[in-house]
Amino acid sequence: MEPAFDIAIIGGGPAAASVALHLLKLNRSLRLAIFESSDYTNVRAGETLSPPLSGMLKELGLWEAFLQLNFTEAFGTRSSWGGKTTGNDFLFSMHGTGWHVNRNVFDKFLAGYAVKAGVQLYTESKFVFASKNKNWQLQFQHKETGEFAVNSKWVVDATGRKASFARQAGASVIKLDQLCGATRWYSITNSSAPQDSFTHIEAAENGWWYSTLVPEEKMLVTFISDADIIKTTTADKLTGWEKQLQKTKETSALISANKAEEELYVFPALTQYSSRIYGEDWLSVGDACYTMDPLSGQGILKAMRSGAFAAFAIHDFMQGKEDALRKYEQITLAERSVYLNQKVDFYQEGNTWKDALFWERRGALISLAPATVLQFNHSDFFIPGNSLLTREESRKLIKPADRETCTAAELVQQLKAGTGISDKRAILAIQALVNHKVLSPQAALGTIPDAIPTPTEI
Repeated sequence: MEPAFDIAIIGGGPAAASVALHLLKLNRSLRLAIFESSDYTNVRAGETLSPPLSGMLKELGLWEAFLQLNFTEAFGTRSSWGGKTTGNDFLFSMHGTGWHVNRNVFDKFLAGYAVKAGVQLYTESKFVFASKNKNWQLQFQHKETGEFAVNSKWVVDATGRKASFARQAGASVIKLDQLCGATRWYSITNSSAPQDSFTHIEAAENGWWYSTLVPEEKMLVTFISDADIIKTTTADKLTGWEKQLQKTKETSALISANKAEEELYVFPALTQYSSRIYGEDWLSVGDACYTMDPLSGQGILKAMRSGAFAAFAIHDFMQGKEDALRKYEQITLAERSVYLNQKVDFYQEGNTWKDALFWERRGALISLAPATVLQFNHSDFFIPGNSLLTREESRKLIKPADRETCTAAELVQQLKAGTGISDKRAILAIQALVNHKVLSPQAALGTIPDAIPTPTEI
């Protein structure tokens, strides 16, 4: 007989644990299960918890247990960005310090407390297939015992950027850039010396670097760039990675006394989003809704906040509030818009390389005059893999019915109408469409670079 649950949560990271723990606070009688594809020993990105996360752990009653894990406090961020060296001290935050964590330990810790609260945890159980009659029938593949089935009234997709369930339910995953990271670990050679507990960020011609302490007397150093740039610079190999490192100043100095390990880990870090985040008796949480650039430093916080909002939405929907899922979607899309605006601002501040491809793709500098007359060359204004707009936002752009041209200012106003798009993101999005020859200026703008190759929508 198939195990039966009220809610099956596919994925076992922070978003999954958050939705489970919050649901049980709202309704202790719920039968919940988490299905995690790993045994919590795989490499996981995201090593620093931002200060506001402490409030969520306290709310869930996990704070004292978290402190017993003896993770290292994170006192802030130091950045060499846009030609300036700045700092953000967590000590002045109302939330206190952040924390450098071992993600495997942290994620397993959260899942363990979900089990203590009454959740059934299945590890090494990979989601395979879903079908729906009255309830959902879910197929999983266990690493050792093989395939098994589960019956559940509701499903939460917490599978991260894979969005495995949502894609089977008809959603598509849309990429807005090609970002990825190449990470190398360093062993701290003098553990008795005082260690710099700040996360360090340094802009570079071909991308940017971040360096941070991690538990077990190690430091993690990551080069962030676009996938094709990492490939062409061979930064996905140790020799190419080291060549890029030699071009840095602060990062090279920070790690000079430590011993590099031989393994290099390359992982996706692109911004993407799912075209649907809920449907009949299912919704997505965390990275299955949309992913954030590592520069934000908010990935884990966003995942747990998303889990909390999802729990309230599911609870309200089960109580007969039919608009609960739509409100959850509105909250998620509003937060996504704020993030996309901030992402543009951050990269604008960091750009000091006028002709570097990595920075050009992120908007470079504003050169488009508001009065520039633009001609429409295409009807599709979405650029897969290199877009400052989501596909839905790009549909705000409409060619006037009575003419073939429009000013840049008019298009910016089209984009901003009824959305959360900032002035800067709207202007740079129009400028990018000019660079990709989707729009043609009827007044001189200077040199327009050739369109760059972009991956297709998956």
